[in-house]
Amino acid sequence: MTEGERDLYWTLLVWVMRDGKIPASSQKLSQLTPQSSKKFAKNWSGIKHLFVPTSDSNFVTNLKALSVHQEAVKRLENGRSAGIASGQKRTLKSTGVGTGVGTGVAPADGTVDETGVSIWSQQTDTDTDIDTTKTPLPPSGDSGKKEDSDYTDLFLSFWKAYPKKTGKGAAFKAWKKIREPAKTLGLILEALEWQKESYDWTKEGGKFIKHPQGYLNARMWEDEKPQQQSQSGEAVVYGGGTPVWY
Repeated sequence: MTEGERDLYWTLLVWVMRDGKIPASSQKLSQLTPQSSKKFAKNWSGIKHLFVPTSDSNFVTNLKALSVHQEAVKRLENGRSAGIASGQKRTLKSTGVGTGVGTGVAPADGTVDETGVSIWSQQTDTDTDIDTTKTPLPPSGDSGKKEDSDYTDLFLSFWKAYPKKTGKGAAFKAWKKIREPAKTLGLILEALEWQKESYDWTKEGGKFIKHPQGYLNARMWEDEKPQQQSQSGEAVVYGGGTPVWY
């Protein structure tokens, strides 16, 4: 993959992670990138095989980026449900129902805005029994473990693709040090394609695969792809490249 193809690839990955799909039309697709029409046509021909048609023939998608999009939508829906429940609870409090505290009378129809939170409950409640200066403790039985919603979508895409699932929190700290995470994600996914098939990562059941934190800190996606000869004399190539014979 050339540098131009790589730049186009990660740009389109970001669009898929956001929308779940991109236009199949080359003319419309070129409008999503800063590349010139001529440069786009050349680079797109080299990476279009990494995208597959959707049920709508007008669009294509990338399966890895699509999974990130679907997870984001799921978390958004869960957050919306939580927001509705929170709004209902705050509305009850504003009317004094079950709390003994009231700041007014909420509308009888329970009017809510587009976020699902009671419009009435958004008014300032100065008579509150909640101390906002203290950090609440996790509920009983809750270890305080991070949920997926605490991580960025780009990091979760890396985590899903990486073969060794250890030290997620430490890996996220290393991930946050990356200056261009969207661009870097494309490079990492490309490198992992051949790294997961390499001898060092497959011997002894993957015993020698780096922890994800170490992988990120060492910027191992920048390692050169090795080419070696198998014991049978056939060329071994990682990541679907062109065989090299010795």
